[in-house]
Amino acid sequence: MRCAPLVLCLALLGCDSGPIASTGPRPPELVQPAADAEVLNAIQFEWTAVGAGTGYHFQLAETATFDGLVTDTLGIFASNHVVRNLSLGTDYFWRVATVSSAEEAWSETRRVRVTGQATPPGRVQPLLPINGAVQQPLDTAVSWQPTEGATSYQLQVSLDARLLLLVVDLKNITETEFAINALVLTYPYWWRVRAANPAGYGSWSSTWTFVVGGG
Repeated sequence: MRCAPLVLCLALLGCDSGPIASTGPRPPELVQPAADAEVLNAIQFEWTAVGAGTGYHFQLAETATFDGLVTDTLGIFASNHVVRNLSLGTDYFWRVATVSSAEEAWSETRRVRVTGQATPPGRVQPLLPINGAVQQPLDTAVSWQPTEGATSYQLQVSLDARLLLLVVDLKNITETEFAINALVLTYPYWWRVRAANPAGYGSWSSTWTFVVGGG
């Protein structure tokens, strides 16, 4: 019997003639909080990034069936999402979906229990360069003391004491030092920093100043 061209082609390629499965989006893997963790009432939920530019759909509910959603957020492009002001003594269930065209691929579901009140971190203490320092290099690193309860910091560096002419305004710094590159000789700079956690931002530090290459 002669094989039809399509059948012969499939046989030569080692394929069968069954339906070809579509390739949908890959679901994210949940990172934190861990399953059944006891947490404060401001939470940063994190998951693995599936790919650059990928969108995510986050859901949080008081039931494992996700009836009566507490949060239902689309259009997230980071691999984390913060939810605040949750009820103490309450169990919550969360999940995340990778969004691709009209398809969604959901992660596993995790449960957490809110057991405490979250508060923003305290005020940051600047460290170096010391306030009023001169003869600083063109690439100057500013640093500050670690702040209890902080998960990140925001740094501002400005050309004026009122911090209106910002040359650096950077959030989500996870270290307690930051190198400012390509500064200008003989210019004074003013800088300040504040700490952050899922509950929000703490107060700004005092504003310190330094001069590059002169004074």
